[in-house]
Amino acid sequence: MKQDVWNAICTVCLKKKISEISHEMQTKISRDKRTAQNYAQQIKAQEQRAEEWAEKLYEAACENRDKLNTISPCEFNALVYSNLILPHFASRKSAVSADLQHQDQMLRQPNKSTSAACAFSRSMDKLISNWHKRLLGVETDI
Repeated sequence: MKQDVWNAICTVCLKKKISEISHEMQTKISRDKRTAQNYAQQIKAQEQRAEEWAEKLYEAACENRDKLNTISPCEFNALVYSNLILPHFASRKSAVSADLQHQDQMLRQPNKSTSAACAFSRSMDKLISNWHKRLLGVETDI
């Protein structure tokens, strides 16, 4: 039932805002990629953008909180975490890993970015854990 309410709100209220946020963040990420001198700088920028993006998603959800007045704040946070935050970080992990592999292929240097990809994955796991604790009040062992 709660998921149905969330889906209805997302379809009506959040879909456009999420699309706008995505476009804004992709533009920033593209700019960061062009200015990064090495993998370490690229990964650091990607980490910062992933956190900024998650914050914007959370703010967008909170702006529509009043439309979900049938659920408690705890349920709201759980829905935001499971429907916006967690998929966002999973998507960023996958996209950045694929992008790094593509760069390796273009440079004809297989596996050059492996350690950078692993470092990024660990940082995303840490951000997931931080958001889990922030929204659900529970620490994780990621």
